[in-house]
Amino acid sequence: TGYVYELYKKTQVNMSLAQKVTLNKQFDGLLALAKQDAGGIKENVWCALDTSDSMESRVVGDISALDICVSLGIFFSSLNEGSFKDHVIMFDSTSRKLKLSGTFTDKAMQVPSDSMGSTNFQSVIDEIVRIKTSNPNIPIEDYPTTLLICSDMSFNNSGSDSNYNV
Repeated sequence: TGYVYELYKKTQVNMSLAQKVTLNKQFDGLLALAKQDAGGIKENVWCALDTSDSMESRVVGDISALDICVSLGIFFSSLNEGSFKDHVIMFDSTSRKLKLSGTFTDKAMQVPSDSMGSTNFQSVIDEIVRIKTSNPNIPIEDYPTTLLICSDMSFNNSGSDSNYNV
């Protein structure tokens, strides 16, 4: 059925209806495979997607780090249950949550395919805190237990007064 990033890359060109149906079926097959015996995934996974400029770098052929990043976000968010099903956090200079909807090809078109800004990982933590404090109605049990950072690891410097400079 292919890797998720290969399917995602095919959504970045004009697709016929037949191509969309095929990609959606292939993606559904990958989800079904991951759900067999829980695929080793027992809890929700929240993906933080690095959408900074450096993610445009090519990894293999015409596949960029951003292609892999976004495809993982779509995949894991589709497996989630409850309040965070189909949710990702995107970050560059700032962070923002994104609720995806529809089929795989629909979701692929909802995530901006261009990158911009720097890699402010602290903004991800700030966004999670903001989401929690502004949504007290969401039960703590619904929150993902795993934060998967999809990044090339070119994080912003944390500051000159810290021992945690990257």
